[in-house]
Amino acid sequence: MPPSQADELAQALRAKNRPVALVLFEGEGHGFRALDNQVRALEAELSLYAQVLSLELDEGIEPVVVDNLT
Repeated sequence: MPPSQADELAQALRAKNRPVALVLFEGEGHGFRALDNQVRALEAELSLYAQVLSLELDEGIEPVVVDNLT
C-alpha cells in the first residue's frame, strides 16, 4: 500500500491502542523489488512475531519497534 495509507492505518491502530509496527521502504511501492528490502521486510516480520510470542530473536536481525504491545 502507499506509504500515506500505511501511515494512516498505523495511526488509527495506535489511536485504538492496538499493537502496530510500521516499517517504510524508500522507493518501493506495493511490493518489494530490491533484495535488501525483501530481506529487511522478512526480518521485520520475524521480529514482530518474536515480540508478540515472547520468542528470542536471532542475532543480526534488527528488531522493529512495536507500539502498544504491552
